[in-house]
Amino acid sequence: MLKTLLLFLQLSGTVDRIEDDWVIVEWKDGSFSDIPVSVFPRVPKEGERFSIRLKPAHSGPGLALPGQPPRISTSAGLIDLPPSPKPKPGHRYHICIRFSEETGCRFPHHHRPGGQQNDQKP
Repeated sequence: MLKTLLLFLQLSGTVDRIEDDWVIVEWKDGSFSDIPVSVFPRVPKEGERFSIRLKPAHSGPGLALPGQPPRISTSAGLIDLPPSPKPKPGHRYHICIRFSEETGCRFPHHHRPGGQQNDQKP
């Protein structure tokens, strides 16, 4: 029997607006989520497109939580995801957030004091 190998989940969204410390995101499927600004590598702008890549990893910093909406817990805050596809609850993931006009991935769990970011790639 063959098992399906999940390389990563790629989710695309657009910043609808920013309300205080929250980014209101419209996902590609038309659903909306509230995500803390602290999860992003920098403060996004309204209308800005971005993607989140979730790559399964035994010791990844993101933990998929059960329930609706699907969520990933990180040290920078909770990431509410669109209804589909769903990461498997209890599994860990490496997380990469990339704005459309930028290259490379930025990880929300690598924030440094003073606003410096870690640009490591998975």
